[in-house]
Amino acid sequence: MTTIKNLTPHAVSIIGADGSTLISFEPDSTIPAPRLKRAKADMIEVRVQGGVQVPISLGADLVQEFEDGAGLPDAEEGTLFIVSRFVAVEAAKMGRKDFLVPDLLVRDEGGNITGCKALATVSA
Repeated sequence: MTTIKNLTPHAVSIIGADGSTLISFEPDSTIPAPRLKRAKADMIEVRVQGGVQVPISLGADLVQEFEDGAGLPDAEEGTLFIVSRFVAVEAAKMGRKDFLVPDLLVRDEGGNITGCKALATVSA
């Protein structure tokens, strides 16, 4: 039997063909967090409603990355992890194959995600 741990901040529900929830994976206590690097950018200020000056970075580039897998859980025999697409792609670049993302999303009338019909692996 395979164990699936949800490393996202919200429950992930698998929805069956008949629309019923087959299983819901509640968030685990550990959520991988990438470090952010920020490239240098010029700044301007724009006056907006109410005369407020809002700073705007020109060409700012935030780069998320995992340094040497920092923040990723250790591999566990027989365990797969549900994570964000970014985390899954970064883990795949490191050769990890135990990370999954929600796939075939199911939405309600308001467009809100209510679950998914499958989980998927990603390529680096």
